[in-house]
Amino acid sequence: SPVEAKRFVDEINHPLVGWYFDIGNVLRYGWPEHWIRTLNRRIMKLHIKEFSRELMNTKGLREGFKVDLLKGDNNWPVVMQAVREIGHTGGWLTAEVPGGDRNHLKQISLQMDEIISYL
Repeated sequence: SPVEAKRFVDEINHPLVGWYFDIGNVLRYGWPEHWIRTLNRRIMKLHIKEFSRELMNTKGLREGFKVDLLKGDNNWPVVMQAVREIGHTGGWLTAEVPGGDRNHLKQISLQMDEIISYL
């Protein structure tokens, strides 16, 4: 849970220890915005990834990750509002997406721009 994750980092109590927070992975356990607000300053870097609970439930866990950015269950405006609320200034965004040609990378760039626009 986000409360246990927060306690884990707090018990270590070292400025170099924090969360590399994966927005897509946490959808299996709850809502990213709740985790973000709870972990707050403990988030050192954000990892953008999409996830579909429907695909996970109908086709298996790994299939849940086989969805394009903005096409899964993340509510990006709400997630990015939470990021804005905590004043995140740590290492910024990385995306975990399959590779591809120039057009594919351009599409990922546009998707990332849309996600960032919600800040």
